[in-house]
Formats: sequence, structure tokens, C-alpha cells
Amino acid sequence: MGAQMRKNSKDRWLGVLALVLALILWEFIAAVIVRYPFILPSPTDVVSAFVDLLQHGTLILDLQDSLVHFAIGIGAAQNSDQHGHQ
Repeated sequence: MGAQMRKNSKDRWLGVLALVLALILWEFIAAVIVRYPFILPSPTDVVSAFVDLLQHGTLILDLQDSLVHFAIGIGAAQNSDQHGHQ
């Protein structure tokens, strides 16, 4: 049982390390290679924008708008699929 716990702990740390390395790579690519936040925002830009939305109280409204657009798209796709397979 101790060996299994050590393996689980090691796997967990490898997962955390993979996420940290992915974030570092993303930050590097966004800042050094792409250099245009509009095309590829860095993780720090994303977190900053998220905090701004939370602070201004617009996150829920923006999420609602996005979900409405998503539902419209799903409805249009369903409607298109029904007409295409008659």
C-alpha cells in the first residue's frame, strides 16, 4: 500500500509539473515569439482580464451573452442538420 501511495504522489507531482511547464511555455511563446496579445494572450493577460471582469461585475453578463450565442449556434446547427437529412 505504501508503494501505491508513493506512486500516486509522484503522479500528482508530475501532473502539477506538466501544468507549470505548459504555463511557462505558453507565457514564453506569447511574449517572445508571437508578441501580439490579441492573437495569443499570455496566461498573465488572461488572469488579469478575468480578475478585471470579476471586479467590475461583468463576468456573469458576459458569460450569459456567450451562452446565448452558443445556444443560437447549436439551434442553427440542429435546424440545418434536420433539413439536410430529409
